[in-house]
Amino acid sequence: PRMSVCAFARARRLGVKVVVFGSGNSRRVPDNFDTAVAWRQIGNYLRMVERHAMENDITVVIEPLRAGECNIMNFVSEATLMASLIQMPHIAVLADTYHMALGSEPLSALTMAGSQLKHMHIANAIGRKFPEAGDGERYQEIFDTLKEMGYEGRVSVEAGCDDFSRDAREAFKVLNALRA
Repeated sequence: PRMSVCAFARARRLGVKVVVFGSGNSRRVPDNFDTAVAWRQIGNYLRMVERHAMENDITVVIEPLRAGECNIMNFVSEATLMASLIQMPHIAVLADTYHMALGSEPLSALTMAGSQLKHMHIANAIGRKFPEAGDGERYQEIFDTLKEMGYEGRVSVEAGCDDFSRDAREAFKVLNALRA
């Protein structure tokens, strides 16, 4: 609570518009803990965060993480359900193509998220690398899906790289061509 208030206010002063609720370790469900209770606790946490997000004009996006990183909320469809159930205007959904690929979640999950989708992470799922032309990833299909649903939100690369300057330029070139 007090720390959250300070963090959101500082984030606002820095110009932050979107905060990601990811962190698999912080939301991991302990062994022998009731999963239904864990889902309710996440919902209650997001309801509490809503007030701080609203006061600072920040959107909190729920990031589904692959099962290897977290044992709850692993799919865009689950984050969409959570956001739909709690119905808070500053709580939304993030889709990460790396986590989607590793969980075999179809791109139709983006369409299902609809207007609740407020942020995207994109990467080549093989090695979680920066996008490159011809790397085998379905970037065109991803961007076509986003265009069809009228998505105008943010898309950022969340991946590793060998040479940031070179790899970032290449990723921008590949992705920028697709958004037109």
